[in-house]
Amino acid sequence: MKQFAALWVLCIALSACGNDPGKKDEPQSTEAGTAERPKDYYKRFAGTVAGMPVVVNIEVYNNRVHAEYYYEKYGKPVELNDWEDTVKNDYDWHLTEYEAGKQEDNSPHWQVRMEGNTMKGKWISRDKTKTYDIALEETYPEGSYKFDLRYNADSIKFKPSIEASATSTWQILQSKDAGTEGTFIDAVIKARLGCDSLKQNDIVQCLLAQDKSYFGAYKQDMAELDSEMLASPTANYSSDVNIWICYNDNGIVGINQFSSSYSGGAHGMYQSLYTVMDARNQEVFKLDDVLKPVDSMAMSTVLADKVRETYKLQPGANLSEVLFEDKVMPTKNFMLTSRGILFCYGPYEIAAYAMGEVKLFVPYTEVRTMLQPAFIKRMGL
Repeated sequence: MKQFAALWVLCIALSACGNDPGKKDEPQSTEAGTAERPKDYYKRFAGTVAGMPVVVNIEVYNNRVHAEYYYEKYGKPVELNDWEDTVKNDYDWHLTEYEAGKQEDNSPHWQVRMEGNTMKGKWISRDKTKTYDIALEETYPEGSYKFDLRYNADSIKFKPSIEASATSTWQILQSKDAGTEGTFIDAVIKARLGCDSLKQNDIVQCLLAQDKSYFGAYKQDMAELDSEMLASPTANYSSDVNIWICYNDNGIVGINQFSSSYSGGAHGMYQSLYTVMDARNQEVFKLDDVLKPVDSMAMSTVLADKVRETYKLQPGANLSEVLFEDKVMPTKNFMLTSRGILFCYGPYEIAAYAMGEVKLFVPYTEVRTMLQPAFIKRMGL
């Protein structure tokens, strides 16, 4: 099965995704609203696709585009990526939708153009028989937040005379809100990146220190290899970390810390780690804040049906047709939207590597009796 994330890991391992491994890009911070479009940025858009209201969170950096959107009526997150190398310039984009359980080469596409604070274009079905208008505008209603985006890429060779190298790239977001809510968001992101325990006040300096440690460990690994192994592609290591916004409304910010790495072997590894922050109340949502603990088995039944729905299995079919076992339990790795909860299972967690990440979306309407009363009140359900 062709999976976006697996392709990304392979891309990083073989070519650092187009980055010049000998070039170091300084960390960047950009402000929206300047005359010239910033090179790296985050934006929140709202508008319509096919006349239906949607919200789009988008990150642009290193000449690539990543976005996630959802229809307000349904709330199910859908990723958008530019992995076909069809970003023509800073303004015209050809993006591919990605959902777990679907072949990426048969997915719908967006052909859009950025003009000022608007995005307009067409949604094109997978068979190219249907097209719908896309009309979006950058907007930050009360309860949403603006962010600066910083990107950095660095690499080293094991030795000047040997091609073996290690590459590290990272992309982070920092809140532009100088108040307590923005401070809370930044503190949580800092902790998720492992920078809260390193006595580093500045997150950029912390990540640069992590890079230094990573490159030092790489040289130690290479020192143990013979010349034949050093000439192999498996001697090229890579590490990539991204912070992507999935939800930004109602005083709640949901992020995906997507990481991928390669350190030798048959293939790299990757994972999405979700964090949902209630910035308004200065809390990070835990699963027990959302679901009543006694209902985990009932939720397992719901999730089993979502597996069958996602992977086109017959009703009542054994889950072992696609998973390791015939059951699936709720995971603490989840994302919230206004309409439902997304559970994410990483490679090898409940299915084979070739299956990619297993993501199961459950609308609140299907599990309302399982939700915590305080959560129902907080979300306005």
